[in-house]
Amino acid sequence: MKAVYTWDSNNLYIPSANKIVPDDYQLSGNETFDEPKDAQGHGLIMPIKRSGGQTGQWVGLTQEEYSKAHPAVPEQPSAGAQAMNELGLQVATVMGQIKELSTSVNELGLQFAKSQSGNKTENGGN
Repeated sequence: MKAVYTWDSNNLYIPSANKIVPDDYQLSGNETFDEPKDAQGHGLIMPIKRSGGQTGQWVGLTQEEYSKAHPAVPEQPSAGAQAMNELGLQVATVMGQIKELSTSVNELGLQFAKSQSGNKTENGGN
């Protein structure tokens, strides 16, 4: 059994037309037993063309050509993700304010304690 690979009238590879045939299968004009891979045996980037007919070779896009035809689109966060981010920033701000307020309350408590330690009188101040 062998795999047969087919191309159309524009020499474009038709993956859906791949088929497995007996070893004695006779190829049609637009078929080959050559798998669409590069010289190193790696797969090719679509669209893949056949150059040179049955005795030719498969040619795919280069990575540069593919990247040019399909530029990367920066992913935009969803509205929900943006709202969650904003809430996170607000929480961080509030937590910073709470820390500052806590420090201020502690300082006031120390100042009050110091001021009370100098006003000691006997019998509870009476």
